[in-house]
Amino acid sequence: MNQTVETAALPLPAEPVRNLLAIRVWLLLGGIFGLLTLPDLLEKGRFSGWFIVRYSWQWSVLIAVCFFISLTCLLLWFALQSGSRPRLTFFAERLIQFFSRLGWWNYLFYVAGWLLTAFLMDFLFVKHFTALTDRLWLLWMAAGVTCLFLIAAGRISYFWALSVGMLIGGFLAVLLTYAAKVSPYPFTLGWSEASRYYYASLPFAKQIYGFSVPLSPLHASRYLLLSLAYLIPDSPLWFHRLWQVILWIGMNLATGWALSRRLGLRSAPLVAGTTLWAFLFLMQGPVYYHLHLCILPVLLGYHRRRPFQTLGMVIIASIWAGLSRVNWFPVPAMLAISIYLLETPYQNHPNLFAYFARPLLWGSAGLLTALAAQAAYIPLSGNQDPSLFASSFTSSLLWHRLMPSATSGWGILPLGLIISLPLLMLIALNTLRQAAGWHPLRLLGLAGIGAVLLIGGLVVSTKIGGGSNLHNLDAYFVVLMLIGAYFLFGKATPDQISLSATPLRPTALLLLALSVPVVWSLAEFSLPAPKDLQQARVTLNTLNQLIGSAARRGEVLFISQRHLLTFGYVKDVPLVADYELLLLSEASISNNRTLLERFYADLRNRRFSMIIVDRLNPGYQRPKIDPFAEENNLWVDRIAFPILEYYGEEAYFGEQNLQVLVPK
Repeated sequence: MNQTVETAALPLPAEPVRNLLAIRVWLLLGGIFGLLTLPDLLEKGRFSGWFIVRYSWQWSVLIAVCFFISLTCLLLWFALQSGSRPRLTFFAERLIQFFSRLGWWNYLFYVAGWLLTAFLMDFLFVKHFTALTDRLWLLWMAAGVTCLFLIAAGRISYFWALSVGMLIGGFLAVLLTYAAKVSPYPFTLGWSEASRYYYASLPFAKQIYGFSVPLSPLHASRYLLLSLAYLIPDSPLWFHRLWQVILWIGMNLATGWALSRRLGLRSAPLVAGTTLWAFLFLMQGPVYYHLHLCILPVLLGYHRRRPFQTLGMVIIASIWAGLSRVNWFPVPAMLAISIYLLETPYQNHPNLFAYFARPLLWGSAGLLTALAAQAAYIPLSGNQDPSLFASSFTSSLLWHRLMPSATSGWGILPLGLIISLPLLMLIALNTLRQAAGWHPLRLLGLAGIGAVLLIGGLVVSTKIGGGSNLHNLDAYFVVLMLIGAYFLFGKATPDQISLSATPLRPTALLLLALSVPVVWSLAEFSLPAPKDLQQARVTLNTLNQLIGSAARRGEVLFISQRHLLTFGYVKDVPLVADYELLLLSEASISNNRTLLERFYADLRNRRFSMIIVDRLNPGYQRPKIDPFAEENNLWVDRIAFPILEYYGEEAYFGEQNLQVLVPK
């Protein structure tokens, strides 16, 4: 029998001062990171005022506080290295004893500390602590201070309390970034941000637009989840933005919790830490919220002794995968097979077929179910053009985006390797250590699943229209996280358990696995510039006047900003369901001639009395030099030039980059 997870779980010693090494590391890094922030703060604060030299009093106080804290950390570290250690240790013990007498109040102080940290992050990260080292220092100090309350409240060492704190800080960085997108601003916050809410409205098209509209041929499962917000009648745009943020945060947290449950963890710090780490790990892609419904049924419903229960979970998850993305069709079955290979020894089966019968059943059933789900959705969606569902197979592949480029930054391949390396090393160390105890076919199967998903993700990442982040490696990240967690917690069951069966967890590797997702979350932290709501209302009033006049002459086509009709910002204008921004963009990069020729014919015939679109800039960009240059150039050739041939500008709203076109 395999060790229980709790037996093999990471140790959580009770006495914080036993882990003096962790305290010394915290002090040393706190001092170093703090000093590294000073040049950046001095540069940013220059010319802010005349309180001290050319610095305002706010900048002067901030710089002085950072210097004082950094110097204090280094002095305490030096004292611990010298003969003052016993006195500082005694002081630390007395401090913990004092806090311990506060009981459950420690948890309130712990939460209050992180609420204060969240406020400081929201206030300082945009203007003051913009460099990664600055943000890391603030988070490092907050984790080290707040963990005193956690240590006093329960049996946890300084090292693990500090680790949980860093994970909480990373979680807050992600939460603040996404929460900032909840806005009452009536126009789209990004290129296609509000298009999502239009497509989510289509299941309720009769109630909203007065007639049925075909459902989206792209990402059907995503829009089905978003459409749940329309169950609340007349819900405003900000509510739908809030619902999407809840899905982003909630689904990734749910998968992290499901992983800890799959591993059988019981200790509250372990469950919290594992959940937060998995959340941050998955958000590095990120793994989109609708795809988690391909993961959760398998993680929660897999049962070693009930293969048909597992089969049912695979089928349920595969139905959802069939409504999602084509590269996710086999993922639910692959997850179940991975768990099987990790938990089920080969030696208990008489032959090869007996061992692989269940994986073969799950794999074939899952893939066929996903294909059947997509085939059923095509006619049910109401779309008359099946080619809309096959655009992924006719788009160009831009292989240069795997390496550093203007679109992919550091490159898909290097970034994927950075994220994968800690877990790959952990898996390799443990499998090599017990190589004789594992049947080679089990390890080969796990490696094969990971390799297939990695290669598939890399290929999809090169498809034109993508490659700006790692979200197409999502399935690979999920399986890597699962396998890595099994080896980390000693849940993986070898065929022969040796004396060295205890998981190998080098401290440096653990720190690397913990720190990479946290650093990633800090690097990705961003808050949008505030929007001018008053100016937006003026634009809406002018736009309504223009559109109202055009609607009396004929059809008004919203290529962009179609959600203005959905949420009633533009009234008494019938919806033209054709040629929405995302479908036109997909048609341009996949060269969907059926849709494009129909579009060109409508332009020649001046079908529309007015077209609302993001400003059409008929300028070419430089491939491999400018971000998304290839996509831009195809849009210019296949969409912008044809529109501008027959339509001219009547108005332009610069704040919203919105162009109003009428027939020439």
